[in-house]
Amino acid sequence: LYCAQRQKARFINTGMMVSLNGSVASDALEDGTVISGVGGQYNFVAMAQDLPGAHSILCIRSTRGHGKVEREYRIPFEARDNTPERIQRVLAPQLASGLLPAYPFGTDLTDQEIALAASLRKVRALSEEPAHFITSTFKALLHKGNEDAARHFLERIHLENPGTTKEFLVQQLLLLELEERGLLKVS
Repeated sequence: LYCAQRQKARFINTGMMVSLNGSVASDALEDGTVISGVGGQYNFVAMAQDLPGAHSILCIRSTRGHGKVEREYRIPFEARDNTPERIQRVLAPQLASGLLPAYPFGTDLTDQEIALAASLRKVRALSEEPAHFITSTFKALLHKGNEDAARHFLERIHLENPGTTKEFLVQQLLLLELEERGLLKVS
C-alpha cells in the first residue's frame, strides 16, 4: 500500500556542499560544525531508488558566498578562452589520431557500445539543427542501409524491429551514420 500510494514520487532535498566527486553533504559545515543529524538526505535518495518511477532531486547552490574571491577580481585575459569548445578544438587532432582514448581511465563499455554511443550522439545532435535534420533524414530514407551488417548494433539498443515512426527514423539515421563511419560493410 505504501508503494502504491507513492507512484512517480519526487523527493526533493537541499544539500549544503558538494565535493568534486559529486558527494553531497547536508549535515555539517566545512569547519566541522554539525548543523543537522545524519540520515535524512540518504533516506530521500533511498526512497526514490525503491519506489517505481520515483526520482530524487538534490538542490545545491551553484555559487559560493564565503568571500574567497574579492569582488573586484577579474579573470586574466589570457585565461578567458578556457572553454570546453576551445579544449575540444585543441585536442581534436590528438583524438582523431588515436593518441587520446575516449575513456582515458578505462571503461566497462564494449567497442560496440562505444561506437553506438558516438553514433547516437550524432543522431541526437541533428535535432538541434532542423535543416540538417531534414536533409539527413531524407538521405537516410533514400539510402538502403544494410540491416544485416548492423543487426548486432540494432539488437543492442532494441531497434531491430522499430515499433513507431520515431524509432524507424532513428534506426535509418543510425544505419547511415554507422555506415558513414565505416563500421558497416556496404551492401
